[in-house]
Amino acid sequence: PGDRVRPHAHSDYKTILRDLQLIREFFGPDATIGDISGKKCKAYMRQRRQQIGRHGKPISRVTAAQEIRKMAAAVNAYCTENGIN
Repeated sequence: PGDRVRPHAHSDYKTILRDLQLIREFFGPDATIGDISGKKCKAYMRQRRQQIGRHGKPISRVTAAQEIRKMAAAVNAYCTENGIN
């Protein structure tokens, strides 16, 4: 049914938290929505692609883009919940 938890929901949650922590480290702990720009997102992606991932390979463009999309989803959810257009 609709209220059933997916088997991988916990690992998905941990991945989202890790990704958002990486973004927080890049933008800074006091960053606000106003600090997010296309230019800064591209800089984040460039920085991430220079880093080595868990499997000993550089972070891919796709992975970095997914992290940015997770941040965008979090920002959109916050704006929706707080009536910000």
